[in-house]
Amino acid sequence: MSQHKAEVALLLEYVFSLYSLKRAKMPPSAHEFVIHCEQYGVKKSDWATDMGTVEGVEPSLLTPKQLLQKLIALDRVGRVQRLIELCHTVQDLHTCVRKIGKLFALPEDAEEGADAESDLSYAAKCQLISKLISKARRTVTVPNPHKGKKQPRAKKEGSPAKDPATEAEPPAEERDVTVVEDPTTAAAEANEEEEELKGAKIVDLTEEEKETFKEMVRRTFQLLETVLASRPAHITQQPLTKFMHFSKWCLSHHLIEEDAAEDLSKFEDEAQTAMGQQAEQLEVVMKLKALPTGDEAALRELLDALWTDGKEKSFAPHSADVLSCIATAATASGISEALRELVAERLTKTHTVLKKDGTELPRRALRLVNDILSKKKHDAIKQQLEEEKKQHH
Repeated sequence: MSQHKAEVALLLEYVFSLYSLKRAKMPPSAHEFVIHCEQYGVKKSDWATDMGTVEGVEPSLLTPKQLLQKLIALDRVGRVQRLIELCHTVQDLHTCVRKIGKLFALPEDAEEGADAESDLSYAAKCQLISKLISKARRTVTVPNPHKGKKQPRAKKEGSPAKDPATEAEPPAEERDVTVVEDPTTAAAEANEEEEELKGAKIVDLTEEEKETFKEMVRRTFQLLETVLASRPAHITQQPLTKFMHFSKWCLSHHLIEEDAAEDLSKFEDEAQTAMGQQAEQLEVVMKLKALPTGDEAALRELLDALWTDGKEKSFAPHSADVLSCIATAATASGISEALRELVAERLTKTHTVLKKDGTELPRRALRLVNDILSKKKHDAIKQQLEEEKKQHH
């Protein structure tokens, strides 16, 4: 056993050296190894007391416990994702929701080496919640044999089926080219998953398992409320449609607390509002993209309407996607310098409104504003030099 422990410690050191520089992201297999090490007590202080050595290998400067802690901190989101994928029981799900809660509560500088800024983004939080509720439903249902290939398959240990909630769109401010997501996409995906699980039967759960599942749903509900409350103003994507399907399914099978079920109407209203906002933004973006290149009159008319909708304090709507499209349209060939300056001025005022919510202009809009400001400064300096030259003559 001492020799086996030494080999485990050596492998932990190898994995840490491989991914600590973050040149490559930790794969699920590496996360699974770390998870199993933690489950089998490697994180306990007394685990290494009878650990042997590997011949020809110098002892590590870090203990197995320290290595494990550092590996956990390297990619916290990836680790929790793998934990969700490895869930087989209701208790596993309950453990995952507690892990997610701890992850969301971490300060940005929680531990040296943690990729806090990207891990704790709004998009990542939504992804984890979406992934958890998909896994929760599959864990307590028996697949319908008549659903064909789309029916989720029984998951073998170590090789989980890919969850449809695995992928998440990066936040708009982190992309050079922003894209408006079709507001029907999220609903369509949720409906597709609903169809896949249609007819699936609930496995026999003990009363204790039912209560544990209800507690897991309650905690997930609370996490969702917290995440939505912290949603940046320029991001409209919300995992509400999928959560509504899940909540109604839980309600139909008596797997949700009554007080939580009473709040479903509030989420329904928020889902409708969110879809309405996304539809409005999509419509504006499509109008901007449909304008003929260089048609200044049509562009000015549309921009004036957006400015009026914002009560002449900002463009409305002012999501990152809309503002990026405005900047793109204003910098197209055939657009006068006067209109570009007007757009830059209005983008600056829009920025003042956005800053109240801690939001910045998207890159394309910011580039237009900076270009116009630089040109104005250049022209002012040039004019001043010419005036001084005239005075000397």
